[in-house]
Amino acid sequence: VTDNKKLIGSVIIIALIINFSLFTTKVVIDGSNILAKVFYNNITSTNANTGAAAIENGGEKSISVGLVEKFNPQNIVMDAYNAGLGLGYSIFIILLLMAITLYTAYIFFSVAIFFVARVISLWIAMIFSPIAFVSYTVPFDIPGFGHKEWWSELLKNAFLAPIFTFFLYIIILFAKFLTEVAKYTSDPSLSDATSMMRRLMTIIVPFVILMMLLKKSKDLAVE
Repeated sequence: VTDNKKLIGSVIIIALIINFSLFTTKVVIDGSNILAKVFYNNITSTNANTGAAAIENGGEKSISVGLVEKFNPQNIVMDAYNAGLGLGYSIFIILLLMAITLYTAYIFFSVAIFFVARVISLWIAMIFSPIAFVSYTVPFDIPGFGHKEWWSELLKNAFLAPIFTFFLYIIILFAKFLTEVAKYTSDPSLSDATSMMRRLMTIIVPFVILMMLLKKSKDLAVE
């Protein structure tokens, strides 16, 4: 009898709040999108030639420009060429930059797929939100649409965007380090071999850390 009374109370409560199931879902989604927008707005993205903000055709900020402007591959190759460091050094730098660019493209492409899947998952969460709320009143789990599993999937997919955007913001902040270390790549008092080694280290080490950060940010966002 006690369980029946509790069940009746649950049914009445759910009957009242089920009309707000879609609204509740949208609040979670909008909250995560606003948080992602906060990090997105703090990413600096300027055109290196004009100094103005890099805006795409849709009016959105170009994150790729904001990332590339911190370590322009063309400038690194031209600096090596102007410094007369030799053909072998230039070829090595070109191959290194090609590998970094392709790996970065792979990371962003895979993340783009996850973002598309995120949109679809959020659509499904909104469509089946009434069933998730109704599942509070049944004594068994509804496979795939029970409130526990539904809430878990909703929160995971909603906060994929702000988590990855946060790490992307951190990565672009770190990328500024590349422009700072570039000032110390040459020193007249050093020998040619030492100067070249310093150039290599100031290019390779930050790039390796940058790739590790990109990989880790993707893994954490997916997890």
